[in-house]
Amino acid sequence: MSIKIGQSSEKINSNGGLILVGRQLNKIKFSRHIKKSLNKLNKRSDAILISDILLSYIGLLCMGSTAFEDIEEYRTNLAFKHMLGIKKVPSSETLRQRLDELALLPEVFEVLLEMNLLLIKEAVLRKTAVTGMNLIVLDIDASPMDNSGTSKEKVSYTYKNFMGYCPVFAYISENGYMLNCKLRPGKDHSMEGAVDFINKCIEITDRLGITDKILFRLDSGYDAADLIEAINDRCYYIIKRNIRQEIKEYWLDHAKSHCSWTKIREGKIRYTGFVEHIKPANRKDIENINVVIEAFETTINREGQHLLLPDIKLNTFWTNLPLEPEEVIELYHSHGTSEQFHSEVKTDMDVERLPSGKFVTNSLVLQLAQTAYNLLRRISIDVVEFEKVKVSRRRIRTVLFKIIYSACKYISTGNYYELKFGIDNKYYKAIKILYAKYA
Repeated sequence: MSIKIGQSSEKINSNGGLILVGRQLNKIKFSRHIKKSLNKLNKRSDAILISDILLSYIGLLCMGSTAFEDIEEYRTNLAFKHMLGIKKVPSSETLRQRLDELALLPEVFEVLLEMNLLLIKEAVLRKTAVTGMNLIVLDIDASPMDNSGTSKEKVSYTYKNFMGYCPVFAYISENGYMLNCKLRPGKDHSMEGAVDFINKCIEITDRLGITDKILFRLDSGYDAADLIEAINDRCYYIIKRNIRQEIKEYWLDHAKSHCSWTKIREGKIRYTGFVEHIKPANRKDIENINVVIEAFETTINREGQHLLLPDIKLNTFWTNLPLEPEEVIELYHSHGTSEQFHSEVKTDMDVERLPSGKFVTNSLVLQLAQTAYNLLRRISIDVVEFEKVKVSRRRIRTVLFKIIYSACKYISTGNYYELKFGIDNKYYKAIKILYAKYA
């Protein structure tokens, strides 16, 4: 049977879930803060407000788009404007030009940082319970962005063997809110600017008023004495050591003599324990730091064949946590979840290929993406409470498809505005409940 295609006179929108984004931004008084701090920078009295520029682009990011040209679709969309509190949506040319200008102003980045702090303060940071304490974890990692085939400023060869950028991200708590981020040239090593970034993260947690102990988790790219020294007296940390040219057999002999062991299967043994006499980079001015050992010795493979020489796998970690080795190792393994957060930023939100040829503008785009990410992250966590399922959050891709892209009819009268969702919208009740929650 054929289906006829026609057009209704009613205004139907495919982004009804943006009402939850606008509600959160309104709660932290985003527009008011921007107008108070930045709109005085408008050079012309008739220019589009800076708050409208930033809100328009955050709206695009919350729909999984970074292309400036995509704003054209929403220039006359009343629902888009009203849901986000925008007076005038800019053209794509104006959006690009104004973001180029704003990216040159340090105060813009500082105000966006303050807005991000307000968003995180509205959220509940899930603590990590370990023996005798509750911790707020802070995962820091670099994650290259593939921008191959472009001539964008400071795009260069990354350690992932493609041309791009190498930004660094910091996620706080098991919820995965983004605390801080910084765009860097692709050639930069993990340790490039890492100490300053760590210090900035600690400053931000102080501004958040967090009283629980912070636990930094970092991979072997951050195995450096200067970084450990920056954290050591202020926070807990687990940093995977870069074993470099160290002899595995030496570590295994030590593990056999001083560590506990567990038989994984026939021919495979796991050793765990501490070493207490090692200094980072053999620095004499730093006290000895505990090193957690995890060593695997395999003498028989899975097929039952005896190996001529044992297969040795070794993991070692710097830490100042007063915990048993097994707990430290388990805590570090959870650091791998941050790889999913990277994926949600780069893939789900389509932020990987940044839209500008200018490095400073792309830096501003990444800061705005941080704001959009945290708006979507909170929705992803809160919607799980409504669904009553045994997961801590939904992927941002799921939030986009199930919540943000909800079709609705926008009604505007002289007295009120209304969004009407379809009778078969599974997430209508969740949207309604969260809208009230974010008030």
